[in-house]
Amino acid sequence: MTELNEDCLSDMLTALSESFTKERQKEEPYKELFKAGSTHTGLLRDLTDKMTDHVLDACQVYKERHGIEINTSQYHVLLALPFLAQIAEKDAHNNEGMSCCVDKAYFILSEQLIALGSSPTGE
Repeated sequence: MTELNEDCLSDMLTALSESFTKERQKEEPYKELFKAGSTHTGLLRDLTDKMTDHVLDACQVYKERHGIEINTSQYHVLLALPFLAQIAEKDAHNNEGMSCCVDKAYFILSEQLIALGSSPTGE
């Protein structure tokens, strides 16, 4: 790749990232985080509350749509999902190459989540 093409690609990615950031900042969930107060603790607590709400909603969807009652172990996986997805994607990329590494990561996570449902230690 020539330097000109790398610069063009870099500029394009920067513009795309800035565009996504501006769009996110217009959304209500972003604005709501400013209401958490001026402390780091307040922001972290609000973020935890929002993430927990989404996980509880997902648990209800699993129950209503798929007939799956989420157990304690599965609930903990759902709470940690962004972190686990990042690790699984990196692992898939390193071990199997870049092709479809996100899809592979989520497939692995979904299989593990289902397996935890049939585990006697799932609680």
